[in-house]
Amino acid sequence: MMSRKKLLSHETFPGLADRIREVRGNLTQEKFGNVLGISKAQVSKYESRKAVPPSATIDKIASTGNRTREWLLWGNLKGEVKESVHPFQTPAPETPGINAPYLFAAVDTAVLAQIIAGVEGLLLKKKKILNPVRKAHLISLLYDRFQETGQPFDAATIEEFLRLVS
Repeated sequence: MMSRKKLLSHETFPGLADRIREVRGNLTQEKFGNVLGISKAQVSKYESRKAVPPSATIDKIASTGNRTREWLLWGNLKGEVKESVHPFQTPAPETPGINAPYLFAAVDTAVLAQIIAGVEGLLLKKKKILNPVRKAHLISLLYDRFQETGQPFDAATIEEFLRLVS
């Protein structure tokens, strides 16, 4: 399996570094990093094309610059999602409640695999079956929580989120 670093590069998102610098404006890298909750060194890596920010940081940068995530990643000048399907977008399946294209962003596959294994293990233990849409929603919620907090999750956390989607 390819690493996130090999899958996502600045070639995937041409101009990302320039748009990050544009959002930073006159702030120093250190002050900008403080606003985002990251180090000056990390800001430097993003702006020098040595690293691609994770999804949560992309959202913070876009929000800080009063821009959309799409503008930051692909440079749509109006900050709106383009009508054409982007290479990282796929049309939503014919599923109730999902009626717009969804966007794939940087994903830590090791964390995602742990979440999936935890969910599957708990469902097996509880002898419970979730339909694919609810299971995907559960996994997505858990992944988002991990990205927001950076905290590891346990069976109790998975069970708590399982109650939300059941």
